[in-house]
Amino acid sequence: MDWAMLSKKGQITIPKAVRDHLQLNPGDKVRFLRVSPDDVILQRRSSIEQLRGALKADRHVSMDEILETIRKRGSGQ
Repeated sequence: MDWAMLSKKGQITIPKAVRDHLQLNPGDKVRFLRVSPDDVILQRRSSIEQLRGALKADRHVSMDEILETIRKRGSGQ
């Protein structure tokens, strides 16, 4: 088990072994999930979550519209 020390500013450095295990890189986002009053899990943001908000739409698009567009592009229309 790896330990880290809390700084006066409330910051910690994630130990290298943990960073390597979670494949964390500078700028990556992590979250803390409380699983009990005394236990918290550090979780790496998944690649699918990183895509959230990447595409901006000026209107709501239904799943039917998305599938129809995929069908059209797949058939070369």
